[in-house]
Amino acid sequence: MIGSRTGQATSAQAIRFAELHDIGCIACRLRGVGWVPPEMDHRNVGDLAGMPRTEGGHDDTLPLCCWHHRGISHQGYGKAESLKIFGPSKQLHKKLFIETFGTIDELYQQLNAMLDRYRAATRIRPAC
Repeated sequence: MIGSRTGQATSAQAIRFAELHDIGCIACRLRGVGWVPPEMDHRNVGDLAGMPRTEGGHDDTLPLCCWHHRGISHQGYGKAESLKIFGPSKQLHKKLFIETFGTIDELYQQLNAMLDRYRAATRIRPAC
């Protein structure tokens, strides 16, 4: 994450990463699984694996767990079990992933709405 091949994250980006961590994997949340620790999935040009990252860098990331991001099953689950419980992996089942959770653009729209709600709920308010 910080210090990755897109360079050192700024303070604002580090705060965003912390917020995304608190939200958890967006696909698991949409699936109804609840909070699952995310990895930061940086967006690639054309949303294609193996392509360079977009110019958005650290600002253009989705919180996805190891299963939804890289197709690595969670500890104690096999791939078939992970598919059944967590839904399709972006890495292994891209077309089904999009059919299930929406396009990458749609996921960003949902994430931005979640971030707005998260920020409103966690805003520090003055004591009365």
